[in-house]
Amino acid sequence: MRTHTDVIAEYYAAFNRRDQEVYARLFTKDCELVAPGVQVTGIDAMRSFDQAWSSAFSEARIESLRMMESEGAVLSGNWFHGGTHTQPLQTPAGAIPALGRSFAAPYCATFEFDGERIKTQRIVFDADYVPAALGAR
Repeated sequence: MRTHTDVIAEYYAAFNRRDQEVYARLFTKDCELVAPGVQVTGIDAMRSFDQAWSSAFSEARIESLRMMESEGAVLSGNWFHGGTHTQPLQTPAGAIPALGRSFAAPYCATFEFDGERIKTQRIVFDADYVPAALGAR
């Protein structure tokens, strides 16, 4: 039987290979994403959020450093390897133009499930760090 941590590992692997077709199998139709300045609902919104990062950073990949499962939820400590910022990054505060700088950062995510599908993803990171690290301020 597949565990919830297996589902998250599959999601991160799909992100890393830019395979968003599997999102329909991994997420509920009414899935929710909550991140600094962002709250969206639905699989297409989840795809758009991930595309914003993978478009801005063509080398982007997620490395899970540790996952813990408790009472049907998963906590994942991650490292985002962005590589070079080659395209604008769309943020709630507006687009950050491509500045050609290298970017990587830690972040944390919690996932809640409906059966074997991701219902909610909450991402925690320092939103002020992103523009500062890219040289946008």
